[in-house]
Amino acid sequence: MKTSKHFNIVKFVGLISMSLISCIQLIAQTPAKKTSYQFGNIKTKPVTIYEEVNGFFTDSAIQETISDTSLEKKINATNHQTPIIRKEDVQFYETIWEDIDGREKKNRLLLYEQNAAATNDRFIAILINALVNDSANVKAYSDDLFTTNKSLADIETLFNGPMRPVTVTRLDGTTYDTLQPDGSKALATDSIYAFRIKSQYIYDSKSSRMYYRIIGIAPLAKIPGDSSVNSDGSKAGKEMAPLFWVSYPKIRADLKSIPIYNPKNSTDIVDWAKILEYKYFDGHIVKTSYENFKDQSMSDIYKKDPRKRLELAEKTMMRIDNFEQDRWVY
Repeated sequence: MKTSKHFNIVKFVGLISMSLISCIQLIAQTPAKKTSYQFGNIKTKPVTIYEEVNGFFTDSAIQETISDTSLEKKINATNHQTPIIRKEDVQFYETIWEDIDGREKKNRLLLYEQNAAATNDRFIAILINALVNDSANVKAYSDDLFTTNKSLADIETLFNGPMRPVTVTRLDGTTYDTLQPDGSKALATDSIYAFRIKSQYIYDSKSSRMYYRIIGIAPLAKIPGDSSVNSDGSKAGKEMAPLFWVSYPKIRADLKSIPIYNPKNSTDIVDWAKILEYKYFDGHIVKTSYENFKDQSMSDIYKKDPRKRLELAEKTMMRIDNFEQDRWVY
């Protein structure tokens, strides 16, 4: 009887010990909650930057699979799959920002408008349709690091104008107060003809090739009735500024599914992803990450000398081309 009593005590102590060990292991596996601190304008809380999450070196999210539908299969079959680049193989990369003007002859596809079947093939319409219809994947951001979301309501306010109080008179003579958009401060979609692309030139030492990767796209416009200063230092309402930014890897699937009007060959199906990734457009470099410690655009460096800005843009492109050519031994 005494032996069984001691056995029960030992068994009880053993169960308690095993429970404590399990709790300690569980606590050790649970990540500690990080506390954010503020030191002046320095925030210690880690900010998730879309550019780093996607990597743009080993991004498997943009490895699109070919659909079974005949039209999409025919479209996607003409597009190359984005190759995976290991970070260990990257010998050089430079980030550039370039503006595309739809009024130029080679960029007229950006402004192509087709009203058949209530569709609109202008590039700004394609971006907005992707934000609305594919909101689970495509998001709008206020910066090119994709850290601050911009709601669809904010974008709608840009094109319809801010809400203002208005007194409306009924047929019986009575009045009531309501809110209506102020059309005088609305941004006309027809006035958007320029776009900004943030991209990277990446040299892969394994394949001995320079790759062109698009990071984000933003429509440019002058915001009416706004005298504030944009995040890039430009004056809103007077200078062209990005309305919102869209991550290209997230919108790539939407762009691949949209065929483009080909004025020279109607049987050759081309989509927006191919147009952008193969650089079938004329772009003007406005900013580079090379020796840019203050993160300034070329217009900030040479404010009153457009010729200097053009020379700096040409030197940037020449430096990238020369790096690739110098890797080859003839």
